[in-house]
Amino acid sequence: MPAETIVYISENTSYQFTCTTSVGRPVPNIKWIVFEKTDEANYLIFEGYQTTPNKTSESEMLYANSTFLYMVNRTVNGWKIICSVEKTGIQTEVNSKAILLNITYPPVSRLMINGLFMESVYKVIENSTGSLNCTVEGGNPEPILSWSKCLGADQSSFKFKNDAFMETYSNVLKWKAIYNTDMKCTCFCTQKEQNQSLSINVDILYPPFPPSISFDNQVITEDISVIINTSLPLNCISDSRPASTYRWKFNDDYLSDSQQYVIQSNKADYGHYTCVATNVMEPTDGSEKIASNSKSFELHVLCA
Repeated sequence: MPAETIVYISENTSYQFTCTTSVGRPVPNIKWIVFEKTDEANYLIFEGYQTTPNKTSESEMLYANSTFLYMVNRTVNGWKIICSVEKTGIQTEVNSKAILLNITYPPVSRLMINGLFMESVYKVIENSTGSLNCTVEGGNPEPILSWSKCLGADQSSFKFKNDAFMETYSNVLKWKAIYNTDMKCTCFCTQKEQNQSLSINVDILYPPFPPSISFDNQVITEDISVIINTSLPLNCISDSRPASTYRWKFNDDYLSDSQQYVIQSNKADYGHYTCVATNVMEPTDGSEKIASNSKSFELHVLCA
């Protein structure tokens, strides 16, 4: 078969091929042959398409034009078409250069991030490695996946065949999670027939900071002294994600599971008080992690 020319056609459209013969007598017969994939043993012959004889302006020699309207879809991607000319009485055939059909079509799946089709939240613990996998299946030409709006992240693209033997394209984003760097990452799929994008919100989880203990809006920074029978309402707060739960201890004994605690300042209340802030970080990938932090002070009860 002669050297081939590639023709790019969007699927589910009709494409008109035209074949023009050289001059001669009588008018040659034209037929169209479609070869399946690269197997030239399997082919389809299309005959009976209108052939228009034409006279040259300088002689009585004839040449012919034939048009072939072909509706294509993705199943004929990689097939070849030739125009075959048969000269009556000579019993010889001359074939045109083969036309290779490159049928373009969009990806067969929607864009996914970590297996989800919709915008979602990805949770990662600070100082650990975050990983987002953007994928899409099928498409011709191959889709190009890229990430944006994710500072300090590394991207790596690859393709593989999934369980259904469908070409799957992937772009994996990796970065080190840093405190207070929540962001919205967007994956873009660029492809001739269809462009897509999908975003995901990244939340950075972090353990409790050392708690702050206060009373009457005054932060306790050192040991304190109060007069006996003075009510001392305490409040404990710590910055963390997710929010912390709180526990109060007195001389290492359990007092209460609450953010506030009131000391009545009796003689027996003299001693060491501790507020413990604890949170449970549950990342999207990996195991949960429990973290705690505490703040203590010494209470001195003064007799009147």
